Amino acid sequence: MSDPARDRDETSPPLRSLHVFFCVDCSGSMAGDRIGAVNDALRSTIPKLLAPAPSQPGLEIFVRVLAFADRAEWRVASEGGQLVAGGETNFGLALRELGEGLSSLRTSRLLVSAGVILISDGLPTDDGESGLVAFARRPAARDALRIAIAIGADADIGQLQSFVGRAGLAPLLAHNREMLRVQIEWAAGAMVRAAASPTRLSAETLAAEAAGLNEQTGEKLW
Repeated sequence: MSDPARDRDETSPPLRSLHVFFCVDCSGSMAGDRIGAVNDALRSTIPKLLAPAPSQPGLEIFVRVLAFADRAEWRVASEGGQLVAGGETNFGLALRELGEGLSSLRTSRLLVSAGVILISDGLPTDDGESGLVAFARRPAARDALRIAIAIGADADIGQLQSFVGRAGLAPLLAHNREMLRVQIEWAAGAMVRAAASPTRLSAETLAAEAAGLNEQTGEKLW
C-alpha cells in the first residue's frame, strides 16, 4: 500500500490533520427536543466537515463523538446513528475520557491539531471540578481549541467557561434548534479555520464572533 505522505510531490502543501471532538451531554434533561436538535445539527454539520475542501488542500479532518451520561461512550461519526438521552450528567468522567482521546492522537503527521465542541444543558452530577483539573493537566487538552455550547438556562456556565479556558471566549448560549445548529456549524468552521491558519484566527477574533452569535438570541424555547 502506498504512503500518501510519500506520494505527494515537493510542491504539495504539507499534510495536516485536524481532529474534531464533539462531546455531547446525553443525560436525562436532554431528552426530547434538545437531543433531537443535537442529532439534527450533527447530521448537518459532520458530513460538511468530512467532505474534501478544495480551499484547504493538504488538510485531513477526522471527527469523533463522545456521548456522556451515566457512562462516557465513543461514537464513530461516519457510522451515523442517534444519540439517546437518559441518566446522570457525569461531566468529570467525560472530561477524563476526552483527555485520554486527545492524548492518543497520532503524531506521525507533519502537523496535528485538535478541537473540542462541548455541548451540555445542565449541572454535573459527579465531581466535575476534579475532571476539569485532570483534563487541563494534559498537554494535548491545553493545546486544543475548546468551544462550549450551553443549551437552555440551566447549563453550568461557570464549568463550561472553565472548560473553554480562553479569556474572552464565552460559551455560546443556545435557546432553540436554529440557534444550536448555527452555533455548532460556526464552532466546526472555527476549528477548520484555526487548523488552516492558526496565526490569522486570533483569540480576539474568536471571542468577537462568539459574542456576536450570543447577541442573536432568537426565540427562547429552552
